[in-house]
Amino acid sequence: MSAIPMKIATAGAAFAMAVLLSACSGQDAVVPVDPARAVPKEQASRLLSGAGVRSNAGKDVNCSAYGGGKVGQHQADLIAVETEAGTVGCTQAFTVVAEYTKNIGRSKGTDRELEVQGWRCMTDTSAKGAGSILCTDNKLLFYTDVTNGSSVANPQNEGTGHGGAKVDNPDLRFPNTTQTVQLTGYDSKVQMVGFKLVQWVAGGANNGHFGEVQGDTATHRLPLADSPTVRSATGVCPTERPAVDGNGHGTAPCSKERLVNALLQGGKFTAQIKIDGEDRIVHVTEIYTP
Repeated sequence: MSAIPMKIATAGAAFAMAVLLSACSGQDAVVPVDPARAVPKEQASRLLSGAGVRSNAGKDVNCSAYGGGKVGQHQADLIAVETEAGTVGCTQAFTVVAEYTKNIGRSKGTDRELEVQGWRCMTDTSAKGAGSILCTDNKLLFYTDVTNGSSVANPQNEGTGHGGAKVDNPDLRFPNTTQTVQLTGYDSKVQMVGFKLVQWVAGGANNGHFGEVQGDTATHRLPLADSPTVRSATGVCPTERPAVDGNGHGTAPCSKERLVNALLQGGKFTAQIKIDGEDRIVHVTEIYTP
């Protein structure tokens, strides 16, 4: 694993890492960093370089490798650093970095410093840094590693998401879309649902079936929203008889917790999922497949 970019590791004089935003402060979730609140250069440099805070660097988590996907136009890996305080969850790290890049125009200074949801983020704008991003809440730490990024062009870098849909944030993959999928599992470590895109294929014994989408057979992963709507047909929340509408879509109310538990127990369900503008699954409707 590559070291934290050099400029980020030594630019502590301008990088503020003071107190977390108060939940009742009334301030915006994204605010420019106030240089007056910056900590001394030596203290910031030690934190940013990982000295004195890493408990075991070998246990750093590459969130991108766990299915979260690459970050930014350089297709960088998102690395959650293990510190003495623990390791930031990948879902939170992706959320913070996405909001940071979306609001980069509000940042200050050559290092593009910005406070996002209580995290202080900055960008290494040097040639060697190639746009690496680092964020910390003064206890936990994550950054993007461009040295592991791919040079292969990504259509989302041109401002389009899945299927060519226009998006404001090029780092998102399925924003504001509805997808028909096969739910394949749940990864507790990164708190994401695994799924494959499927489509209806006509013909056969039952006049058709759901099959993989040609050209996209990969397993994707997205986080669930905090309070998603879940509707079961018969498998997610087992019932004696299928609870479905005229299209075979589940109608029985279910919970996020029961959905996650069913996936952790190895359940695989065909479903329709709705994804919000932040790439979170907000609605899951199981599709009955006898």
